[in-house]
Amino acid sequence: MNKKMLVCSLLLALAPAAFAATPIKPAAKPLDATGTVEISNIRGSIKVTGWDRKMVAVTGSLGEDTRLVFEGSGSRMQVRAERISERKGWFGWNGSGPREDSLIQVHVPQGASLEIESVSADVEVAGISGSDRLQLESVSGDAELQAKTISLTLSTVSGDVQFAGRAERATSESVSGDVTLRDVEGELKVETVSGDTRISHSRLRRIDGGSVSGDLDFDIDLVDNASVDVESMSGTVTLRLPAGLSATVNAETFSGSLTSDFGLKIIDEQGPGSEMHGKIGNGDARIELESFSGDIRVRRR
Repeated sequence: MNKKMLVCSLLLALAPAAFAATPIKPAAKPLDATGTVEISNIRGSIKVTGWDRKMVAVTGSLGEDTRLVFEGSGSRMQVRAERISERKGWFGWNGSGPREDSLIQVHVPQGASLEIESVSADVEVAGISGSDRLQLESVSGDAELQAKTISLTLSTVSGDVQFAGRAERATSESVSGDVTLRDVEGELKVETVSGDTRISHSRLRRIDGGSVSGDLDFDIDLVDNASVDVESMSGTVTLRLPAGLSATVNAETFSGSLTSDFGLKIIDEQGPGSEMHGKIGNGDARIELESFSGDIRVRRR
């Protein structure tokens, strides 16, 4: 074997090792039972699990040119996968992003609040109960969240997000990602551009909803004197409500269709536009629905 072939063989043999993920040395720090943990990763995955210890523990693996920053104590902790080189961009990364996935696994106290940031990293949260706040910001990573929290805040560009557990207040913003929420008990605000949003197994007293072209589907119960305000440009708005509903409904559309299983009066204007009005039961809750070209459906569950 000549010298050039030997050099090439050595480089090929070393290449997989040079780009192999580096295991994270297990580390742990104390945190208050209701402290806050900030977690960020641009590519790969974030897995958060609640446990019964007043401790944050981190394991996983890091991609090439990545280091783990694990700092803080007492009431706030930070866990982030950070680029070693100096070029900046998303969450400190350069425009091209990392070449390898980093897999971040974090155990936190069950009652901890979470602030999670992801670009393309998928996120999984489980075992959180009694948390004050769960906040997720994602660009294209998908997320599956199981938690019991007072406040839930979700923001995604194209990643799909699913939440179940319990939230007293929930806010969801999406561009093209689909959002599925269940077990919201209280107040809900949802905004989407083209992604679909579905809400189910929830009992609500306040709903604010808005969509450009994404569909909004609410399969819910309403408390007495609840307030519902939903607007859409071209997306379909569907409310699936119990047979014993007590509400006053006002709906209007410019060119979409109106449908009701509750015998609401539909008025077709001369020219574009139609309205739907009526009182169901005692008319306790207030429901206001509006669309430009999207259909509006009020269904009996």
